[in-house]
Amino acid sequence: MKKLLFMACACFFLFAPATQLHLFGVDASNDGNVRVNVVQDKIAVNDQDITRAVTEAIATDTVKVATKDGVVTLSGTVNNVQAKSNVEAKAKAVPGVVNVVNNLEVKS
Repeated sequence: MKKLLFMACACFFLFAPATQLHLFGVDASNDGNVRVNVVQDKIAVNDQDITRAVTEAIATDTVKVATKDGVVTLSGTVNNVQAKSNVEAKAKAVPGVVNVVNNLEVKS
């Protein structure tokens, strides 16, 4: 059974179009070489996409979001400590986020 499964997977990767392979983190280049990319949590996103997704997730105009190499930095103000924790938790839940630097200040 294991041999059959291995053969089926091997055939898929050998004969599937490059566009399908890309979905699995495999890059079939024009030179005929196949490169397998290992991506954290199997999600390939860039900093701009992460920033956009975090901004949408936190849904507040008082917080600015910046991302560098998957590390999200939050700055701005929130109403209370609970809101500060909630914003951080929402940012951490976004796929592709490696870490969150929470520089949010609580309004006094």
